[in-house]
Amino acid sequence: MAQGKNITGLTDLLLKCMSEPDPMLSMLEWLCAQLMEAEVSGIVGAEKNTHNPSRSDYRCGYRPRRLDTRMGTM
Repeated sequence: MAQGKNITGLTDLLLKCMSEPDPMLSMLEWLCAQLMEAEVSGIVGAEKNTHNPSRSDYRCGYRPRRLDTRMGTM
């Protein structure tokens, strides 16, 4: 029997983004955050809030930064 794909998380994300004043900018912000999180996890060698003995570095917080795009400022 084929398993159905769970798309409730995607649906919730789209509904949240569509309720924002600028839905495309909201989706771009989410995508950039996901990409940066994946890059940091790859460099550190562990997911956020995870203890791993093979970890190569540590996370020490973040600073808010401004990014100007064609869609607007994030």
